[in-house]
Amino acid sequence: MLRSDRGQTAAEYMGMLLIVSLVVAALATSSVATNLSAAVSDLVCAIGGGACDTGPGSGSDADAVALAGRLAALTPLVEESGGALEELSAAAQAAIARGDLDEAEALIERLELYRDLIGAGPRGELVDGLVSPTDAGFADLLDQGTIQEDGGAHNLRYFQVAAEPGQGVLAMDLFIPGETAGPLKGDGRGFADPLRDGELGIEDSRVMVIIDRETGRGVIVQTESCTASAFGHSFCNEPRPISINGDLGLIENDSENDATGEGINLDVVNNYNVHADGDGIRLDYESRNSVSPFPAISGDVTLQPDGDGRLDITEDDRDGFPAYATHQYLPGQSDNVIEHRDAGSPIELITPPDLPDLPDLPDLPGPLPDLPDLPDLPQLPHPPNPPNLPDLPNLPDLPDLPGPLPDLPDLPNLPDLPG
Repeated sequence: MLRSDRGQTAAEYMGMLLIVSLVVAALATSSVATNLSAAVSDLVCAIGGGACDTGPGSGSDADAVALAGRLAALTPLVEESGGALEELSAAAQAAIARGDLDEAEALIERLELYRDLIGAGPRGELVDGLVSPTDAGFADLLDQGTIQEDGGAHNLRYFQVAAEPGQGVLAMDLFIPGETAGPLKGDGRGFADPLRDGELGIEDSRVMVIIDRETGRGVIVQTESCTASAFGHSFCNEPRPISINGDLGLIENDSENDATGEGINLDVVNNYNVHADGDGIRLDYESRNSVSPFPAISGDVTLQPDGDGRLDITEDDRDGFPAYATHQYLPGQSDNVIEHRDAGSPIELITPPDLPDLPDLPDLPGPLPDLPDLPDLPQLPHPPNPPNLPDLPNLPDLPDLPGPLPDLPDLPNLPDLPG
């Protein structure tokens, strides 16, 4: 840009410099200032018409300024959550500084997605707990096994699968639409966005599975089970421990907040297996309420991405109960509503218990001896021929009846009945 270009005025130059100065002022109060100082200096130099070394950039100077502004707007999130989000912000700053604007934009879109989900409502704390810890902090969460929270009202278990950057955050929400389901209390609600609905609390579902596909971090959240109210009374019990891929892990048994005060039956845990399936994800599970050992919900479901990273269900063998809401939240794209599946009848979950296997019968000792051949039986004598019976005599003919039968007299007329 040359000072002699027609149509350019001092006021326009000052306006552009003002925009840059505002960005610099915002960055100066945050942790991004150091890594961006060289990039901003180059931009000011370019506006002034000097020869600047901007590096192997993949976009224009205006794009870099816009990205720097978007990153500055994320400062409150980064400073409050810190940890991995601070590392992600630093990576975006470095990408802008070296001119790799495509990489910077991808990182900023991730941060913007996290900001929106964390700030959406009560369930945002689940997203924050999943994406903000550093790698070391998340490793500590993995080691804790099943974690009881809110006085036993819900528990959670963290896990790790292979990352698939670009697929965003996946949330599968299992809930009971009715107020009751047999003897159990339901959630009493319809379909809602699992993570963006600001009215949904953590305990408004039976089970949630949330996986950050960007990092491969995941969490399973279970809610306590309560009986339906009978004569104004009901009771609740803390959710069962969570086993991940066969690993029970450590268990914190909150005996003070369960129905009996004796702790739950640790022999009956809820099993979840989560595996990467190529570029997709596979989840199979068997989960029971914590009031009685039956019924259990179980299923096996696989989700695979299309060319844009949008997941869809490709294999499905899940119980028809409860209801399922599965959403995918993608950086820089619209949300992907994978399913809103209505609940069937809970009666289908009730199956007869497996009968124990009968013990094996002991083998008979040794080979059986050969039995001797039976002797041939004598032939029976032929019975004698029956004697010939005599012919019966001929019966005599019956005599003919005498003459014709006489005519019967006419009957008298009956008198007419009176009037």
